[in-house]
Amino acid sequence: MNDLPAQVDTAADRTVLPGSVIAGLGLVQVGRFLFEGFGGTITELPVYLVAVQLHDLPPVELQAVLGERERFILLGRDVLNAHRLL
Repeated sequence: MNDLPAQVDTAADRTVLPGSVIAGLGLVQVGRFLFEGFGGTITELPVYLVAVQLHDLPPVELQAVLGERERFILLGRDVLNAHRLL
């Protein structure tokens, strides 16, 4: 899967992937982490190892989270910090 739409989310520590992207890439769950969401709600979510590449920048290997209700990829600070963006 190439050239997928994504939205920058500067409030997210980690990148979030919709289930359709996880299935399309055939990603395998590598664990589960606890996350604190907006309003302080703590949720345990599955985590997947994935390489993310933005245009001509080198790919970044990271642990992304399943976003069950997300329609688009949310690029978190893990990607932004790796490339010193924003």
